[in-house]
Amino acid sequence: MKALIAVQMLKQFEPALLAVHFTLTDAVQHANGPGTPAAFAALEEEDQNIGDLVAGIAASGLSSSTTLIVTGDHGFLPMHTALAINLPLVEAGLITKGADGHPSWVAIIAPNRGLGSVYLKERSPATAAQARRALERYEALYPNRFRIVERSELDRWGADSDAAFGVEPMPGYVLDGRLAGPFAQPFSGAGGHGYRPDTPGMETGFIASGAGIRTSLVLPLMSTIDVAPTIAWILHLDLRDGDGKPMIGIFKPSYSTPN
Repeated sequence: MKALIAVQMLKQFEPALLAVHFTLTDAVQHANGPGTPAAFAALEEEDQNIGDLVAGIAASGLSSSTTLIVTGDHGFLPMHTALAINLPLVEAGLITKGADGHPSWVAIIAPNRGLGSVYLKERSPATAAQARRALERYEALYPNRFRIVERSELDRWGADSDAAFGVEPMPGYVLDGRLAGPFAQPFSGAGGHGYRPDTPGMETGFIASGAGIRTSLVLPLMSTIDVAPTIAWILHLDLRDGDGKPMIGIFKPSYSTPN
């Protein structure tokens, strides 16, 4: 349905930019895991959806003026075990049950499924140290399940500036928000993401074709933060405050550059 609506929008409005978010591969890999028959079937269906878009562009007479980019925002890894990462903070008294029955905390971890963020109610070095000790105790009890990520490493990745430090699960493990035991239990899903972007398996794809794009060019490596500046470059928009840079090399030398 998304593909059909997108084609109709192309024909009717001829937009300068049309973004279409196909979500089937994400949902199926969360439920079934990557590399499974269900995941490959979802990829085939999305391939058909993209084919419908390409056909719609051609039918609208827009092929010569359209640049098509197909990309994702993350890769996928199999997951098997969920960790109640806040349990160490509960046992340390940093998270308690408030008078209204809801959790009251001075330190808490937003699990985010992948890289977790440790938040402090007050920026107290003593509270940060207490939270770290509680987590280090569980790190010793459950080796190779998760690791503490220093603030300096979060800064390198441009991650959550409000976090005192981070917690990252090892591949196969996922952080969840339970405040009661057991610490480790079987994960209800089969796949996920959210690890550091340099973790093997977190890579995604990038395909560009159409107006102004060189053919038969293989990019060995690029960053997802370069996708938006590349699209902005095509549209002659200025993203000078963006973190990434346009991938100039994918364009034909004769392609016009922004002013």
